[in-house]
Amino acid sequence: MESVFFNADNWYWKTLEDFIAYQDMHDFVSNKIAMDAYNSSMRFSSIGQEAHDSNTSKKIINSIEGSLKGSLDHFAGLTIVAMCTTFEVAAKDFFRNLFIINPKYMYEYIGSENKKGLISLHEIINSGDFEKLICNLSEKASSAVSKGKYGEIISRAFKLCGIEKDDTLEKNINLVQAGRNKIVHEKEVVSREVKDVSDAQGIIAEALEALVKCAQHKKIPGRYTCVTPEKVLFANSITVVDTD
Repeated sequence: MESVFFNADNWYWKTLEDFIAYQDMHDFVSNKIAMDAYNSSMRFSSIGQEAHDSNTSKKIINSIEGSLKGSLDHFAGLTIVAMCTTFEVAAKDFFRNLFIINPKYMYEYIGSENKKGLISLHEIINSGDFEKLICNLSEKASSAVSKGKYGEIISRAFKLCGIEKDDTLEKNINLVQAGRNKIVHEKEVVSREVKDVSDAQGIIAEALEALVKCAQHKKIPGRYTCVTPEKVLFANSITVVDTD
């Protein structure tokens, strides 16, 4: 049987990694001392100096700084897209593991619309054995169940795992996805503050934590220190230490 392991810590860290990369860039561009040092490291020269007024260098520097700030807005949007992609991949990974452990949960997500739960003889024969068949079907079913609005994806996870749905989380994650869609499909570039990107990361992190809750409820093996820190016991000092 294919390995069953939902590494939620990996997906959780990926969203933090994306946000930190954006924040680092924001801190640099927003730091006047850093920008002054960057500008002073450049020399401007031209042929026919008399053709330029005394403020030419200053205008060029202002133009560069404006371009960097514009790039920062672009990068903020890409960061949100990257974090959303991480959620999509994590959700598919969660469902794949869930379906391998509980094959009957795939019923709604395999087969044609009017023949739910049915698979072809071709799939059965080509799988080679039952375990391989379940793994193949779980891959297909996880792709189907993890499509659509993010809120619906979370809702499906809660329903399959017998956990009460979270309307607030579903609403918030749908808003993040709507913003993501504008960036991807409409090429929207707007000015965003660090808090805007941080809020999006927080909502996606909450959605990942919801998947962890479902995984733990169904006893899916995995790495879940993002919500349940491990404790290390040092016998020589009898000290318990939380590790992130």
